[in-house]
Amino acid sequence: MEENSLLLEIVTTTKEILNNSRELQENIIKRLDCLEKTVDQNILTINQRLDRLEETVDQNILTINQRLDRLEETVDQNILTINQRLDRLEETVNQNILTINQRLDRLEETVNQNMLTINQRLDYLEENHGKRLENIENIVTKIEKEHGEKIQVLFDYFVNQDLKYQKTNTQIQKIQKELDSHDSRIFALEFYKNEKLNSK
Repeated sequence: MEENSLLLEIVTTTKEILNNSRELQENIIKRLDCLEKTVDQNILTINQRLDRLEETVDQNILTINQRLDRLEETVDQNILTINQRLDRLEETVNQNILTINQRLDRLEETVNQNMLTINQRLDYLEENHGKRLENIENIVTKIEKEHGEKIQVLFDYFVNQDLKYQKTNTQIQKIQKELDSHDSRIFALEFYKNEKLNSK
């Protein structure tokens, strides 16, 4: 009897364990199903978010490319405008340099002509002054021989002639100063021209 009771108890216990194992398996399967649904839902949500993120990134890339295109177009236009302004400036500078060179050529020609005229006048004055002094000396010698009492008059005349010569010499020095001033202006214009050429 005791053995049958023990066997009966063992069978009962085994049935309970089996029943409990089935419930545990069912619970595990249910939890796995729930977990699988949750994972699927999360994957779907992640994919949706990734799709939206990809769409946003594509839109941003498109916007950036459009802005870069507009910026490149603006830069090209600005470079073209700068080149056009530089061309106009270079043309103006070249024209001004040409005008300055022409004016310098005319000024140099005028100065050379004036120098030639002045030299001719100086030669004429030196020649005439020498002849006049020689004539005066001859006259003085003759007067000294013939009319000693008129020496003072002739001396005064000589003094007047010397004063005229000094006045002429003063005028020549003034003309020389004006020529020096012209030389300074020519030098300044040459310096300005060189500065313009160097700055280009």
